[in-house]
Amino acid sequence: MAVIITCGLRQEWCDFGQSRINEMGVTRALKAERVDLGADELLRKMCKSTKTSVERSKTFRQVRPGKTWQILAADLFLENSDNEAWGWANPNNIFFLDFWREFDPECRFVLVYGSLAQYAAFEMTDQGSFQSNIKTAISRWENYHTELMRFYHENEEQCILVNIERFDQSAREIARGLKEKFSIETRLINTNHSLDISPFKSLAAETLLKENIAFLQIFPELEN
Repeated sequence: MAVIITCGLRQEWCDFGQSRINEMGVTRALKAERVDLGADELLRKMCKSTKTSVERSKTFRQVRPGKTWQILAADLFLENSDNEAWGWANPNNIFFLDFWREFDPECRFVLVYGSLAQYAAFEMTDQGSFQSNIKTAISRWENYHTELMRFYHENEEQCILVNIERFDQSAREIARGLKEKFSIETRLINTNHSLDISPFKSLAAETLLKENIAFLQIFPELEN
């Protein structure tokens, strides 16, 4: 059994990445019937209990939940144990990467990153939240990806670090990576879906970030 845990800063990145991985043959996590909890609901409760949230946090420290959460996680894993490869995707996995790695040796991690401009394009809502909080948003982007890289470098054999753009089209490279690195029998995707990003918002984001992006070194590190 392989458990594929996907983590990325934006929910849209997680949803798109998970949909593509499911098309490759990895089963979406089933709800644990005994406790009536799915993976996302379990994460929501874990975040509430530990007072963590991607939407509100500026830093992304690892959290070690107590035994109660280990028992609930065990129910989730037991419910899905008949599947050769299964998993889920959620931005809040960032707080529990160490927890999941230690919980089960079969856990494998797809760590999804995106550029600051990609992130800004999704953050630019009608309310103008990104424009009004640009320094906080940049800090959140940088700190989230710093933690992704920290975990990746410490656990390279269990991780794939991938740009969200790699899920576009056939996502052939990711399918190959899952097969070669994690020994998961994947199938090639015949549909050519792409992550929907408004061209107007992308251009606006790049313009907005010109004066703020120069000091960031982390994205080249992610790409390398």
